[in-house]
Amino acid sequence: MTPPTHRPYILSVDDEPVNQLLVTSFLKSRYELAFANNGMECLESVEHRRPDLILMDIHMPELDGLEACRQIRLNPANRHIPIIFVSTSTLEKDRQKSLNVGGSDYMHKPFNLKALNSKIAYYLKNSSH
Repeated sequence: MTPPTHRPYILSVDDEPVNQLLVTSFLKSRYELAFANNGMECLESVEHRRPDLILMDIHMPELDGLEACRQIRLNPANRHIPIIFVSTSTLEKDRQKSLNVGGSDYMHKPFNLKALNSKIAYYLKNSSH
């Protein structure tokens, strides 16, 4: 009997339900998924169970993705978690800010699903747990 394979655990943080549905439809077959609607929910979720990777929107109510990422990175145990920012912003300053607070990568929404899958696979393979 083969042991069950570990499905990587991804936390998707976005305040737009349509974006969460898109992530679910595309990723549910390969990954275990959890969702947060804003940065505060993200921080609570990470404290409860550390994800293998986080997909993070920038602009959200209560606590934006940049501040949530900064706070996640304050805990040394969370520094290895890849955080891929996904945002509608095409501004270079937003991409730069996301990397400056500890983001691993940045993608524009609507994102290319094949490119997103490639980035997820890359960061899951190369993150040091």
